[in-house]
Amino acid sequence: MAERLRGLATLKWSALVMLVIAGVWTLSLSRPAVWNATGIGQSGVPFFDLYGLLAAGELAALGGNPYALNPLDPYLRPHVYTGWWLATGSIGLTRADTLWLGRLQLALTLVAAIALIRPRRASEALFMIAVLASPALLMAVNRGNNDLVVFIVLCGALGCLRQATPGFRLLGAIFVATAAVLKYYPLAAIGVALAARSRREFWLAIGATALVLLLAWPDLAPGLASAGRFKPSPQGLYAFGAPALFIALELRSPNSWALAAGLLVAALSGWSTREQWKQPPGSAPPRTLDLEFFCGAALIVGCFSLGASYVYKMIFAVWLLPRLWTSGASPAATLRLRLTRRILLAMLWFEGVTAIVINTLIGPRSVSLANEVLSAAIVTSQLLTWLLIALLSRELAAWGISQGRRLFGSGSVPSLTAIRAEGSAVRVPPSPSDADPARNW
Repeated sequence: MAERLRGLATLKWSALVMLVIAGVWTLSLSRPAVWNATGIGQSGVPFFDLYGLLAAGELAALGGNPYALNPLDPYLRPHVYTGWWLATGSIGLTRADTLWLGRLQLALTLVAAIALIRPRRASEALFMIAVLASPALLMAVNRGNNDLVVFIVLCGALGCLRQATPGFRLLGAIFVATAAVLKYYPLAAIGVALAARSRREFWLAIGATALVLLLAWPDLAPGLASAGRFKPSPQGLYAFGAPALFIALELRSPNSWALAAGLLVAALSGWSTREQWKQPPGSAPPRTLDLEFFCGAALIVGCFSLGASYVYKMIFAVWLLPRLWTSGASPAATLRLRLTRRILLAMLWFEGVTAIVINTLIGPRSVSLANEVLSAAIVTSQLLTWLLIALLSRELAAWGISQGRRLFGSGSVPSLTAIRAEGSAVRVPPSPSDADPARNW
């Protein structure tokens, strides 16, 4: 009876999130004033990142070179991704299909997020709404960016990795590799292989990933070359990347400053986890919520380190939520989770709220004051981002150390046969999240 009530509560709060976010996204797309007020901006075409991908596929189908400046795109953007995206032109999709494809992409994104996270109580539903309705994620909605496709694919991967069946878990690794082919940076999620139940499963996951990348290489190579030639350098509002803070501070050689700061964060992350080396290796596979937190954190930190993107990359923060809703194993861990929750929300909303204040209250009265406030806001936002990255890096280091020692520490991992055997010693005590039937597929 209790399980049924928990299931009904999960269904209720999931439905609320879906209805509210569908309404917010639909309203935002139909009101250009939203994009102007939040500083996201309005392009001349709907879902203009998706439009650019379709333009590239269309040009390739016509025999043109999509990796050069594209005359079919209003911004002349070249194609900088794998050739797999160009299949849109081969199957007859054109720029005229942008609107319905964009809406489908958003619908699948929302369904995938809710199916994976499934809030169980009012506080979780409200937090999830705050994340999905934030200006940072509305930017992805506005642009129809293909990060949403990567998000959908990786939600499928994480769903497979929730299963105990080796075949499903191997499929999860293949999904991760597919996402990496689509947009390169998801290769950072290869660390999910450390969640393997055995060394054999780990090496199978690594091998399957390598095989997919090898088979896709002919389509990957021209996209990587194009990305190297046309690497973006976003700065200002909604920029996401390690150099953005130092660009905003107008320092010389911002990339060098970013590298130095990144090395410092990495060193501090390693130092803060030093106690884990003194503990004996564990034997239990990681909890679902820990694995998904690792995946989200790895992609966020990886994209930030690349230094050339926008804040809509925070769509992967959705996977952080289940663990952020729990308590840590110690008071210090609980404090870190609480701090991460608050900084995450502040980062997702700060720039958008500031832009609204500037555009509606300050700008009409004083342009010079508006520019000063904007400059201060950009620096503040980047400091918040660096703080979030530092917290996530610490958790990544701790998870990587614990799972690496579990798999490869002396005598720490049983064979796959032992895991399958009835009565195996490897039995994971259910966490509050994992014990809830609504948390498992």
